Amino acid sequence: WPADVDLRRMVRSFQLLEPTLTHVKAAIPAEASQQMPSALPAGSCQFVGIDSGIGAVVPCGSEVTERSQGAKDAAAQGEPIGLERLALDTSAVLRLYHYSFNLSADQFLQEQEKGLAGQVKAEKVSGKSMSYKRNDKREISVDGISGTRIWATGKDKKTHGDISLQLLTVSTGMDHFSIVFSSGLDYARDHSDDIEKIFTSVHLFPLRPESSM
Repeated sequence: WPADVDLRRMVRSFQLLEPTLTHVKAAIPAEASQQMPSALPAGSCQFVGIDSGIGAVVPCGSEVTERSQGAKDAAAQGEPIGLERLALDTSAVLRLYHYSFNLSADQFLQEQEKGLAGQVKAEKVSGKSMSYKRNDKREISVDGISGTRIWATGKDKKTHGDISLQLLTVSTGMDHFSIVFSSGLDYARDHSDDIEKIFTSVHLFPLRPESSM
């Protein structure tokens, strides 16, 4: 044991450090929860992304499987400055991304769809790549901001390993948001109302969270 004087000095030096997540939560404006729907549809719960800055109504029981902030140079590298991944079901995944760089809304949409198509084609089913097909594209409004919503499918003709994809992109200034929903085709058909609730309930909170270790 150290001498009494060293022990007292050590005790006096103790510090309580807040977890990183605390700083991020503190960055969420109080009005964020107020802007979320107060009367939730049956079987739905409110979700406010503390890293992505994206809120939505999702099925209750959805599990957050990934939540992170990008490195300091994420914006310069064109990588997300915040992201969240939710598992709504064993075959349904919702991914929320927040980027910050100087692109137009159209350029951001093109980059996001190009990346999505690349991921689909890189996925191997029975050793073969899947094909990507955009089925529909619509202009929508999110919190009064113009956004674009795309429906697409990934298909393997031999195994019928079809997947359903939806992409929503919204841009405001240098803040760009991307919401990607992917699932098996059967899930998309059986839960079309739930998927619609998610996309029509999206709210944006450009937090630019900064946290320190």
